[in-house]
Amino acid sequence: MNKSITIPAWLPAVCLLIMSAGVYADNSAGTDWDQLDLAQQQLLQQYRDDWGSMPEQRRRMLATGAERWNDMTPEQRERAQQSLKRWKELSPEQQAKIRRQMQAFRELPLELRQSLRAKYQWYKEQPPERRQALRERWQDLPEEAKEQVRERLRNLSPAQKEQLRQRNNGNGGFSP
Repeated sequence: MNKSITIPAWLPAVCLLIMSAGVYADNSAGTDWDQLDLAQQQLLQQYRDDWGSMPEQRRRMLATGAERWNDMTPEQRERAQQSLKRWKELSPEQQAKIRRQMQAFRELPLELRQSLRAKYQWYKEQPPERRQALRERWQDLPEEAKEQVRERLRNLSPAQKEQLRQRNNGNGGFSP
């Protein structure tokens, strides 16, 4: 197993975590076993005996996850299974790093999270050869240059960030 984390190896897992982040906030799903619909009960059958003793948050997470799973298309389910498989293949250190990154992402202001999601969507819509060129362009930068880019972005004033957003509007924030 390759120990280095590259964008293609961990990014799907991060996206899956981002998509599931709302699960914790959903209070609409019933969490008593009898409140689950038949499809949820079938999917969660392995938890039935322990359901009543589980913490409420875990029951809510499982119920909402089952509901989301049942609403997925077969293609979405396949992608989710592939992402989970890749996640399980990561080392504990890689998983811990991703969890830290996800926590940092959740702590970002809503506007910035939305902007990052939009940029990722733009990236996903690019042809494979364009995505590869972007990855290579970043990977070819010396680590010092990458850190300088990160530092410059961190130190932008709110006005500068807004100017950058406006300048990059329409291409997902990536320069061609």
